[in-house]
Amino acid sequence: MEQNKELNKQLKYKKMIKIELEEWQVRKLREYFRYNSKTQTSHWAFKVFDKAFEDHHIKEPLEYGRWVVNDNHPNWMAMFDKENKLFYGLNSNGDWFCYELDNSNPNANKEYQYATNEEILSKLSKMALKMGFKKGCSFELDDFLWGRSYGGKRGTNHLDSEPIFKYEDNTLYIIKGYNCLVIMKGGKWAKIIKQEPTTIESLEKRIAALESKLK
Repeated sequence: MEQNKELNKQLKYKKMIKIELEEWQVRKLREYFRYNSKTQTSHWAFKVFDKAFEDHHIKEPLEYGRWVVNDNHPNWMAMFDKENKLFYGLNSNGDWFCYELDNSNPNANKEYQYATNEEILSKLSKMALKMGFKKGCSFELDDFLWGRSYGGKRGTNHLDSEPIFKYEDNTLYIIKGYNCLVIMKGGKWAKIIKQEPTTIESLEKRIAALESKLK
């Protein structure tokens, strides 16, 4: 008799109860039991919500401050930069854009996903070349960019060889010898100094200017 009571008691507590939760509720509860210092991943509740998370293919919310891409638009890549209150990147045509960050967020489109480091370096390198950062160009580093570079000069720098690009911590560098020059940081690019094409007329003016100095 006592054994039957104990068995019934156990069955009572093992009774399955099904409830319906929205995706955001599963996500919030999973995060709570994952990071709560008193529970963490060993807690049975985390395992329940983690399983629901996987079974229903719930997507982790994307964070601000990381590059995102969209497979439906191969050229597109964007950064929702909450720190600098900017929304910038490459549009569908592969051209650079930069706007103030209003209500836009990385979770506004379900097609968004994090860009890989290879994608980021590839797309930003192509953008840099398109802007004119190539052999023979001159560009200006202001205090903001020069202060985050390793070596190089404040002001005008010149590329006498094909650029080697490096990406790290939302920063695009050009490696020049032992120097790493920042050409893009937080959506801000170094300024390309446009060279006027050399013409016969301009050469004659230079010669005339030199002759006048020699007199």
